[in-house]
Amino acid sequence: MGSGPTYRRTRQRDAVLSVLDRFRARRVHPTTDEVYVNVRRTLPRISLATVYRNLDVLAAQGIIQKLGMGCSPVRFDGDPSDHVHIRCVRCGRVDDLDGVHVTPSKDDATTFNGYEVIGLRAEFVGVCDTCRMQHAGKSRTHNDAHRPCSSGGCHAADQGNKN
Repeated sequence: MGSGPTYRRTRQRDAVLSVLDRFRARRVHPTTDEVYVNVRRTLPRISLATVYRNLDVLAAQGIIQKLGMGCSPVRFDGDPSDHVHIRCVRCGRVDDLDGVHVTPSKDDATTFNGYEVIGLRAEFVGVCDTCRMQHAGKSRTHNDAHRPCSSGGCHAADQGNKN
């Protein structure tokens, strides 16, 4: 998949991949900290820096996706295929958006505005059910609904997607 250098398999890298596979099975897009906490269950002495480094290596190889847009925390997707995500602008939760496909037209398949298309990263933004219910009844302006990085928000972020 990735065209960069190849990296050897390590016990730490295998543990990170195993954790990401478990998150992927539940369709959860974890943060680095969530991956770290779960990897430490298997490798209690692993450092956060080692987890960061392995996530970056796996993303560079195209084995996983690194999802970082705006000022929300970076999340990871164990599914490296081209697919669309939706992110809550309040809590940062990320979900796969099934049934939505974004593809360049046949004429644009190799170049688009001078770019050679090599992959897809599409993300819709909105407000998840949990945040809408939590904030229902509170008066807010139209712009509040689109404000990213609301401090705190409803950081029961992945309530429906908790490990």
